Amino acid sequence: MEVSLLRFPKLLPGTAMFPEGGLDRGIVPLRLGSNVVEVRTAAGAPAGQIGLALDVWERLAVPYPGIRLQMRTSATGEVELGPVVAVLLPGQNNMSPTRAADRLRKYAGHLTSRPGLFMLGFDEAFDWGRGILEGHVLDNRPGQEGAVLAARCPLPAAVALTWSIRRDVITQLRQVTGERTFNWIRSIGKWQFHKLLSTDSELRSYLPDTRVLRGPADIAVMLTRYETVFVKHTHGIQGRGTARVRRLPDGLEVRHMEDKQLKEVQFPDLTDLVPYVRQVAGPGRAVVQQGIPVTGRLGRALDFRVLVVRDRAGNWCCPVATANVAPDDRVVFTNLANGATDEDLLTSLEQHHGMAPDQAKRCAGGMVELCLTAARALEGPYHPLGILGFDVAVETGSDRFWLLEANATPGWGYPPEIEVGLAHSMVDYALLLAGYPPTTDRLP
Repeated sequence: MEVSLLRFPKLLPGTAMFPEGGLDRGIVPLRLGSNVVEVRTAAGAPAGQIGLALDVWERLAVPYPGIRLQMRTSATGEVELGPVVAVLLPGQNNMSPTRAADRLRKYAGHLTSRPGLFMLGFDEAFDWGRGILEGHVLDNRPGQEGAVLAARCPLPAAVALTWSIRRDVITQLRQVTGERTFNWIRSIGKWQFHKLLSTDSELRSYLPDTRVLRGPADIAVMLTRYETVFVKHTHGIQGRGTARVRRLPDGLEVRHMEDKQLKEVQFPDLTDLVPYVRQVAGPGRAVVQQGIPVTGRLGRALDFRVLVVRDRAGNWCCPVATANVAPDDRVVFTNLANGATDEDLLTSLEQHHGMAPDQAKRCAGGMVELCLTAARALEGPYHPLGILGFDVAVETGSDRFWLLEANATPGWGYPPEIEVGLAHSMVDYALLLAGYPPTTDRLP
């Protein structure tokens, strides 16, 4: 049943007035998002409306009069108004109205006329004691759909997290929402990723040889097996904290990026090299990983980004996969932040790896299936997840591909129509977790 909330300050404190023929059962719990208030029921509100006493309105943190919501009764007798979902951004509630409007419509433009409350919240704008989150919402009242309102809102029932949300906020949110706050893991460490997927017989053969860097022996052992290895910080991003170590006839070579510039240093042995790469990696755990040759026919290194998200039924699907191609033949790092270019996946397989069109399609399909399998394996320890970005390498001179790492908060940087689709999928998954499966009549 769809309802609109209206304020009736003349009602006795702690009272909710339901439509004729609605609830008339004494005292019931009334929920909006994560906020619950016990109310005395009264009959007589107009059809399709609910009246709330002023104190109930404020305790539930209803953001504006006339909001359109759905109403349902749980098996335990709790009356729930909703859905209430949010995307959480870092910082205070100080985003300009124009920028907030752009973000809101990007995420929830397809929900503006639907019953429910979608908010853009901020991790420094919580009032945990009162159950309130400050942010921006999209108006869904007839005639005002899509208008942006700055509002105080109830703590949401389900939350999609973006990059760099404070850890204490994540912990508290998960205590309130349980398994309805998703992508709460800020970074899937490279060693943890390797350990988890190594236990899966289907995935194990696609993982490069990897070990924790504890001292010179770990690099020495790996260099006896492979001509090239990579030293990586387990939580490094955008190529930061990564160095390539290569055997030379008369010593060792290290390449890494520093201030977006390629830096190359040679060492006679591991004595000084290990402290150097430890400094490049930065504080914390680092791993040594088998180097996969990924240089294509045009002399440029490349790897592939496969993004997977949830569809409306909650299953994993792949909306986009692209190639990242290094800017020249000296750069061995394929991050966009280091100057790589974003290219079409199939075209890159054909041009850089010399594949025929049918072979490229088979290789691309295999990469996508591999990432979908890996997503299902990762969702066990990190449930719930709504989006994952995988790095995949295709070995030079073959169609063999390798699964390098996964990112739980991947950067987007795609054309607007793709980014809007990704944003919508985040909101749809939040609705699904809140118990309100998204409708099929999404706006174009």
